[in-house]
Amino acid sequence: MLSAKQERLSHGVRAAWSVLEAYFSITRCGIRKTTPQPHRSSSVFEASSFPNIFVEARQLWSFEMDANCIADFNQLTTQDTSRDRSAARNESEMENKLMKRNVGYAIALLTLATGLSVPLSAQQPTPEKSDLIDSSAMDALNQMGTYLRSLKDFQVRAAVTSEDVLADGEKLTFAHTTEILAVSPNKLRVDIQGDQKSRLFLYDGKTFTLFARRAGYYASTDAPPTIGQLIDVASDKYGIELPLLDLFLWGGPRASTNEITEATDFGPGDVGGVTCEHYAFRQPGLDWQVWIQLGDHPLPKKLVLTTLTDDARPQHVSVLTWNLAPSYNDAAFVFVPPTDAHKIVFAEEKATAAAGSN
Repeated sequence: MLSAKQERLSHGVRAAWSVLEAYFSITRCGIRKTTPQPHRSSSVFEASSFPNIFVEARQLWSFEMDANCIADFNQLTTQDTSRDRSAARNESEMENKLMKRNVGYAIALLTLATGLSVPLSAQQPTPEKSDLIDSSAMDALNQMGTYLRSLKDFQVRAAVTSEDVLADGEKLTFAHTTEILAVSPNKLRVDIQGDQKSRLFLYDGKTFTLFARRAGYYASTDAPPTIGQLIDVASDKYGIELPLLDLFLWGGPRASTNEITEATDFGPGDVGGVTCEHYAFRQPGLDWQVWIQLGDHPLPKKLVLTTLTDDARPQHVSVLTWNLAPSYNDAAFVFVPPTDAHKIVFAEEKATAAAGSN
């Protein structure tokens, strides 16, 4: 005879097993929020189509499709002639990743249903970093960086939207455009026009100037001999971060690719009528996506950054339009102050920090 405690535990295990069977049955049947697209690894379920027993668990996880569901979907799309071998390989890699993750979700559901105490390592096994990094995504990122480093001059216009989070959690969206004219190694013009600011950055290889048009103030200082060195000096000495500075870092030794913990190829996408490949990356505190133009010019056409250190998950989106044959003269990089502009001095980061500590 089983004790009352044993009977309750046995009943809980049977109930948990029913939950698991229902979960995997649902994922195989294909109850999804939207029709899955090739290369997509997950699907969020609608609460209205979800059994009541799963609603609480749904608030904790966006359930991933299991390998069987993906295999069934792939079987229906084998006639899609637009899929190439690389895409098929990427899907296979994602299937393996999903199979590993579903084990963690199943154990978590079992714990919820029975109230059992399960060690953290058993609740949600942590995949190895290498299992979460698609080598093809990293290769594409490196190829894009190498190509950007090969450009002698370029002009790029970015249509940017940024979310700002207020103290009460409300999110506001602001828009601006950033136009960059860069000539390697020592000329740079950055013009920003938008809802909150209108600024001009100029660098001619000798002098760096920042002009705040609406305030009517500008500051100039001696500058190092290259754009790369200017990025460091502006950030470290003056606390100024140049817009879209990653365009000058990718493919170089200062690119922070070693911080990437996840990398995924999500397949083809369209940006302004240009066919691109869509990649997603994760690193501490940041999720970011990039759409890279296919063909001989692997240019970044769109960037989406999501801040993870803020519960509101604010995003920063840039859509880029490139000109690889810009016309310019040296005067484009030299600042001539308007008659009503006032000159001030850049505040140095160390001096500011020292004043704040007093």
